[in-house]
Amino acid sequence: MAQQITLMPNPIVIARQCINIDGRVGTRHYYWCPGCDTLHGIAIRPHTADNGAGWEFSGTLECPTYAPSQLTTWPWWPKGHDHPSETFVCHTFIRGGMIEYLVDCMHDLKGQTVPLPPLPDWVLREEGESDGQ
Repeated sequence: MAQQITLMPNPIVIARQCINIDGRVGTRHYYWCPGCDTLHGIAIRPHTADNGAGWEFSGTLECPTYAPSQLTTWPWWPKGHDHPSETFVCHTFIRGGMIEYLVDCMHDLKGQTVPLPPLPDWVLREEGESDGQ
């Protein structure tokens, strides 16, 4: 009889130490945003991001809650343009392991609530490589 192997799903959030531009060491949590199809990072208080933003964390990495809302923006270059034409917006609350997309998001999940998905394998592979594993 063959032994059955149970694979654990990838985690939904990872916590990492980081060094800010001014040399301060802090903690950031990273999660996969299915609306933007990319990683987002959250600076955990008392530490803050370079712009001074920081979030309260409660719960666990398996079922996190962050406050206040997280507003992620970046310049958006539409195909065929050589400069950004607008700022892309992803605005969320994360509560109890669920991403609540606010209506000012610029992607298809605006106004919806979805579970935090497992992190992609490549994120964990890169983390393992950077940890020397």
